[in-house]
Amino acid sequence: MQLTINKDLVAINLNQFVQLASDRRQQIPSLMDLKRHLRTSKARKFIEIKTTRSAIRASDPNNKFLPASLKCWVFQR
Repeated sequence: MQLTINKDLVAINLNQFVQLASDRRQQIPSLMDLKRHLRTSKARKFIEIKTTRSAIRASDPNNKFLPASLKCWVFQR
């Protein structure tokens, strides 16, 4: 679920992540625990939380159901 157009970064919208995990019946930690662990991530260094343009929307600009920008957690690739 890559949400940023910048290829050097990985952006994840946690609300979409939780929804997708739920749809696929995957168990994940509570959102509070998840946020705490993501901030100290070592595999992908956490950079910031910011609003990013959606790469998913950019690939399908006619789909008005997808937001053009999202608040995401951003990590180095």
